[in-house]
Amino acid sequence: MSGPLLFCNKEVPGKEVRRLEIAVRQDPWLIESKTDPTDGTFSKLVLGERIVTNPLFQGYFVNLHEGVTEMQIGGCLELMEQHLVWQRAEQS
Repeated sequence: MSGPLLFCNKEVPGKEVRRLEIAVRQDPWLIESKTDPTDGTFSKLVLGERIVTNPLFQGYFVNLHEGVTEMQIGGCLELMEQHLVWQRAEQS
């Protein structure tokens, strides 16, 4: 992959798509998510270009347990911040 990633399991309003587009352009290290209140799965996951192009990115998701619950998603995102965000201060 070579650019930002947006995953949604429902339709995204145009204004929200525009907001997300601006956000990932301003912060290539962006990690933003939302969970579905009914089953706790990701309903939205937005990852900036620097996250997606990180060499560890694919392995991180391949090793992510399929049954991650809402309670575990916070920990999942914390681990993503620790292992996939490298040099946020060097944004250009």
